[in-house]
Amino acid sequence: TLQAGQAGNAIGHSFWQQLCQEHGISQDGTLEDYAQDAGFDRKDVFFYQADDDHYIPRSILVDLEPRVINNILSSPFANLYNPENIYVSQDGGGAANNWAMGYHAAERIYDEVFDMIDREADGSDSLEGFMLLHSIAGGTGSGLGSFLLERLNDRFPKKLIQTYSVFPNNQETSDVVVQPYNSILALKRLVNHADSVVVLDNAALSRIAADRLHVQNPSFSQTNQLVSTVMSASTTTLRYPGYMNNDLSSIIASLIPTPRCHFLMTSFTPFTSDQIEKAKSIRKTTVLDVMRRLLQPKNRMVSAPTSKTSCYISLLNIIQGDVDPTDVHKSLLRIRERQLANFIPWGPASIQVALTRKSPYVPSSHRVNGLMLANHTSIASLFKRVRDQYDRLMKRNAFLEPYKRERMFSNNMDEFHDSREVVQDMIDEYQVGYLTPKFLLTKRTSRHQKDLIIQNITHIKMIINNKLTLSRLGATTTGIDVTESNVKMAKLHSEQDPYFTPDRLDYQYIAAEDLAKQGEEKFDVVCAMEVIEHVDKPAEFLKTCSKLVKRMF
Repeated sequence: TLQAGQAGNAIGHSFWQQLCQEHGISQDGTLEDYAQDAGFDRKDVFFYQADDDHYIPRSILVDLEPRVINNILSSPFANLYNPENIYVSQDGGGAANNWAMGYHAAERIYDEVFDMIDREADGSDSLEGFMLLHSIAGGTGSGLGSFLLERLNDRFPKKLIQTYSVFPNNQETSDVVVQPYNSILALKRLVNHADSVVVLDNAALSRIAADRLHVQNPSFSQTNQLVSTVMSASTTTLRYPGYMNNDLSSIIASLIPTPRCHFLMTSFTPFTSDQIEKAKSIRKTTVLDVMRRLLQPKNRMVSAPTSKTSCYISLLNIIQGDVDPTDVHKSLLRIRERQLANFIPWGPASIQVALTRKSPYVPSSHRVNGLMLANHTSIASLFKRVRDQYDRLMKRNAFLEPYKRERMFSNNMDEFHDSREVVQDMIDEYQVGYLTPKFLLTKRTSRHQKDLIIQNITHIKMIINNKLTLSRLGATTTGIDVTESNVKMAKLHSEQDPYFTPDRLDYQYIAAEDLAKQGEEKFDVVCAMEVIEHVDKPAEFLKTCSKLVKRMF
């Protein structure tokens, strides 16, 4: 877990306090007497034991100014952290709410920070990935966070990166006038280098705090409690493993069908006074009631207006408590009958459910609570707000001087323009999510499908419904893509299904044109999906594809 900047460290500190409560770990890292005999939880996922048996968070705290980290080190949990894993810039000047300053400061401290990361990674028995906690609006969280994402991807290309990213409240005037610049630059890195982004929208957090906590102007502490509750719930299947979704890869694979569309929104219910001070109480909870509340827009932690065309791409409910699986089945049938969840037409219209136990050490006044992790097309509206605010500033060339003083922007503004283009592409992809993809299928043989050799050239959308369905019919599929992240995501999906062995389903990082140059007519079928959207010259592209097909008649 990497905590970058003020927001990242404040949220991270609340998260570790929550985990300590749930696992019976005291403020100094020792195991409480009442938790000595428990063996059903996996503390080792987020903690490791020191030589004196104290539990230490697998966490690295980084900031360019000392205030938040000093508060942590003067709190009752000061002795919980490994002091070797805390970095505060010596000058303590921060990044002045400037993405470029944060990014270039990260370049200067690269060796020190990555020494910590390498030490923690080498000390892990089975490292699956990284969690980055940060904000995209300020200087350190956005700039230094962007740098960390890029370098983590380079240094650990096969490891997953999940972020918990705080988005600014764009509906109110901000003290940080350049936050649209910082946000657009950070979003480019979140699109290109993260495998999964859990979006934490400050506007939605304030709305939920007002509704659930009866507080019109919630403190940072109260919103951090909301976030830490959600973070804790989203990791329960890792810490209290069951029969499914007990590792990060399975969660990501179930929610993200295409690499760019990896921004997730959350809902949690019910917030209780056991978790959040002053929380509004709910008298009775059932599985159906919890699942229905999770689908209500007012409980989402993203302020995204819904429309008739907006829909779920994927949805996972993590239900905590003593739950009868038959209740879950009945609840899903009821939700389907009432059409409470609108899904994309080209994917499976089903709510995935993971059941997990509650911590026995944290009192709860409710029998059941739930968390929703959802991939929803309406999240594009959040990115549109960032884009529109950026456009208004850039149109006037406002507040650019502090950026021009940094090396990356000293000669031109290309990085800004490129970042906007990446964000626009991602918005477009979410907007077409509710459309049925167009398939171009060319068949040159009448042989039985079990003998077909299929070439699939695609943007990796429809991965289950296209390539894998054809493979299930007995065909051998070669997936081809020119983007490494697409191939990485495709392999992640196929690894979740034991049916797809390497001889049945293969993914190659290679351009179709390069394959054609080999001069081999090796495929019976070519699938080119969404070619109109993702290829500049589709006619020439398809002509190239046809060269790869065996000419059997």
